[in-house]
Amino acid sequence: MNHAEADVRRSPRLTLAMPARCRTLGGFADDVVIRDLSAHGCRVVSHALTLRPGARVVMRPSGMEGLCGEVRWVDGHEAGIEFERPLYQPVVEHLHRLYASFLPPEVPFQPGPRRLAA
Repeated sequence: MNHAEADVRRSPRLTLAMPARCRTLGGFADDVVIRDLSAHGCRVVSHALTLRPGARVVMRPSGMEGLCGEVRWVDGHEAGIEFERPLYQPVVEHLHRLYASFLPPEVPFQPGPRRLAA
């Protein structure tokens, strides 16, 4: 996905900090944090999994069934996952309310490298 495509999304991304378990088809699994969520996918942070674009994964957020998807992009310890089947928007909004963090409610698209604050 290029930057122009990423900027025009099918549904808004909502920020949160939701724990989940991510498993690759190769059998590797790790605890991850879902940092933003939309009906069509999510952005995850993992310091142990090595994910590659095109890889198939199963995301299992706490208390939910697994969400099958495909890794669309990787940037350092972050990866974008596109779900096989979109979530219902009311479910996305409910999860956002449960796991909202101190971040703004929508994540604006920002091209270029990301920096971590000290």
